[in-house]
Amino acid sequence: MRFSSIFPLLIMFCVMLVAFSVKADMSSNHYYISRDSINAFGNDNSMSSNYNLSDTGGEIATGFSDSTSYSLHAGYRQFDEFRISLVCVEEDVDLTPVRLTGKSDLNDNYVDCTITTNHPNGYTFQWTSDTNELVHTIDSTYKIEKITNNTTNFWPNTLTNGTGWGAHLGTESDNFDVGTWGSSNDYDAAGGKWAAVQKDVVFDIITSSTATDDNGDVERVYFGMEVDENTVIPPGEYEAVVQFIALPTF
Repeated sequence: MRFSSIFPLLIMFCVMLVAFSVKADMSSNHYYISRDSINAFGNDNSMSSNYNLSDTGGEIATGFSDSTSYSLHAGYRQFDEFRISLVCVEEDVDLTPVRLTGKSDLNDNYVDCTITTNHPNGYTFQWTSDTNELVHTIDSTYKIEKITNNTTNFWPNTLTNGTGWGAHLGTESDNFDVGTWGSSNDYDAAGGKWAAVQKDVVFDIITSSTATDDNGDVERVYFGMEVDENTVIPPGEYEAVVQFIALPTF
């Protein structure tokens, strides 16, 4: 007997923010100074189970300044040369409605991530997951498998495991490659191309070769799911944790 149910599918996201620094050292045959500072007080590292603090006090005129002739990073902790940030607006994606069979609606099933960096070589935007499947939150034996990694073809019409879920870089993204992701955001052959979100596999979604402006680049990632007509999925909530990563391009 078949029955019709709505399967609310929740994908939770966490964001990894990657930052790095470059500093100039002073040295000769007789000495080496990695950092120098004139200040009144401070502690290089203070921590407890609740915090980690590096602080200084008493410095004046700290920060960044430059001209055509020089670049000055004044202060003990002013060594950041290049910066990168990643902010994702939506943390939960609901893949409903899927009633017995069919594909999830793509209208609201996306996450917008803004990447901002002044690195001249740009950035690489990536994803990875804690599982290969969407796992039922009550009974972990119920799972929805990942699709075949499919960035060179369309979403498979017939899934070998009966069901599947995957992700797609939206055409609205500030950096978009038609050759990798297709010409639209659809499931169909003439539309978007999709990829599996795999456990512990870091996947390069897009790579930019230039620095962003102050507003950053907005990249939209869609999530989709299909239930095959020969498969019955137990109703309930299924979830996976997907991690987004932004790295400078070296």
